[in-house]
Amino acid sequence: MIEYGGLFWVLVTPFDDGGRVDVPTLRRLVAFAVESGARGLTALGVNGEAGDLDEGERELVARSAIEAAAGAVPVVVGVSAGDAAVAARRAAQAANLGAGAVMVALPPVAEAAGEHVRAVADAAPALDVVVQDYPASGHPPMDADALAALVQDVGSVRALKAEDPPTPAKIAATRALAPHVAQLTGLGGLYLLWELRAGADGAMTGFAFPELLVQLCRCADEGDWEQAERLYRIALPALVWESQPNVGVALRKILLAERGLLPCAATRRPQRVPPAAARDAHAVAHGLLAAEATR
Repeated sequence: MIEYGGLFWVLVTPFDDGGRVDVPTLRRLVAFAVESGARGLTALGVNGEAGDLDEGERELVARSAIEAAAGAVPVVVGVSAGDAAVAARRAAQAANLGAGAVMVALPPVAEAAGEHVRAVADAAPALDVVVQDYPASGHPPMDADALAALVQDVGSVRALKAEDPPTPAKIAATRALAPHVAQLTGLGGLYLLWELRAGADGAMTGFAFPELLVQLCRCADEGDWEQAERLYRIALPALVWESQPNVGVALRKILLAERGLLPCAATRRPQRVPPAAARDAHAVAHGLLAAEATR
């Protein structure tokens, strides 16, 4: 059974100069995450530009991440789709590839949520299901009562990814109603400190400095809130910079490139990032690494 504490790092999907999935770089990102102490990985999330990949590319990314992890950490594979049959087919494929769990966003029609998640669960009965509560992806908001009823109805749902602000209050409310289900944070880690204080078990998010979030989650788990807050303050400039609407993935890739982890910061769907962003990224990365080195 997967332990959902700590950081599950959501992978970006690297592309080469020709726009193709860069498998060698993806493998290096997986190794970096494992070395950084991530408890798990998530492939084909929003941060991985899953919506802009065709089915063959999705399979390539999932297979490559799972093979690179080689059992060192579990890999959660995103299978979200507006159509339940498509999500179920992707879930079955993830199971065949050796995924540890699948993640599915709630569907566009609230009344179909239970049927949608159950179809995914039935297609991969041996896997955990992580339900992504992220209305920005196009589904209606669901309150804590509805989420608790959903996880009670679909027994293989082992975790909820809370991305419906204000997240701390909803995490606490859902925790009280469904204490057996892990609560994970997202939204780029922007509100991570308060979410952990509200009872979240860990984070499932992308961030260009995952080692900081690994340490932050560890401190929270140990009850060292003073150190957790110190780490959060160090990470905050980069968290905020990466969270700019519409260009967040591009900015994160620029930071990863500044760190030498991506040879190419291209996104599949071109995002309008001005040239000055590279200079800003250098300043953000340099400042954060300097602060971390002296803490």
